[in-house]
Amino acid sequence: MKIKTLLLICALSLFSVFTIDFNAIAEDTKKQNENPIKINKETREIQIEGNFNISKGILEFIAASSKTPRDYESLFLLNAKPSEIQAALKEIGLTPCQIKDGKKINCNAVTIQVTWISNNISITKNITDFIELNQSDKQLPELQFLFTGREPINSQNSDEILDDKNGEIIALQPNINGIIHPNIDFGNPYDENNQRGFRVNEKFFLELIKNGQLPKIENLKNQKLILTLKPKETKIEANKETQKETQK
Repeated sequence: MKIKTLLLICALSLFSVFTIDFNAIAEDTKKQNENPIKINKETREIQIEGNFNISKGILEFIAASSKTPRDYESLFLLNAKPSEIQAALKEIGLTPCQIKDGKKINCNAVTIQVTWISNNISITKNITDFIELNQSDKQLPELQFLFTGREPINSQNSDEILDDKNGEIIALQPNINGIIHPNIDFGNPYDENNQRGFRVNEKFFLELIKNGQLPKIENLKNQKLILTLKPKETKIEANKETQKETQK
């Protein structure tokens, strides 16, 4: 009788252990599925969930966090904080630009693509397709987007960074908040006397809508997307990163 009781206790103990392990695995899987950032270390890319935002007007950001006061000037809104995206980029082996004599050097450039589903078809575009220069007589040159990064506010206790406050992620000016910046300064889009910088490529949006690849303007913000970031192999040096586009 004692042996049977002992065996029963052992069996129940093993069952409890396996149940706890199974629950832990299930919980980890659930968290991974709920995480808006997917990291693929083999392909060295990260994918971030988000939504389309605006289809016309001035742009200062390619992407900001979904809860941001920058929504009126951001092309896409992502379901992640800048610090979370920065951590993910570091996890695939990227390091922010180094600062030397006030200049950024050895910067990792990233490619940025946006993917969404329309009528059960996957569509992928480069983010530069969605933007154009405010000066319509100027052609958009090839842009490099640099992982500039940001030091944590308090590295001992948290990964939180300054950009988390307003959610700035991918900027379109080198010297404004954000963790990814262009290598060329195209100026301030809000300068009424000499308006420069970027705006939404409204014609491109209207073409996508006309072709049924995006919903109508009034439903655009409901369109979900995936923003994919992956490194370019070459690093950008300071003389390239700090050059200023001359527009006469």
